[in-house]
Amino acid sequence: MVDQSIVDEWLAKADEDYFFTEKYLQDEESFFAPLCFHCQQAAEKYLKAYIVANDLSFQKIHDLNELRAVC
Repeated sequence: MVDQSIVDEWLAKADEDYFFTEKYLQDEESFFAPLCFHCQQAAEKYLKAYIVANDLSFQKIHDLNELRAVC
């Protein structure tokens, strides 16, 4: 059975990373390396939310391609 609170946690954390990048990309003097990091983090967390919501198993990894394959 899916624990919706875990899915919601992943989504909230992903949204934080996403909205951070969205806000700071609009600055003229953006720091692109940290913003890219937060984009990667958001994508990773959204994928993990999907995986948990669909009761799939995954290893504790940060590889977007592997997580996408699980999806």
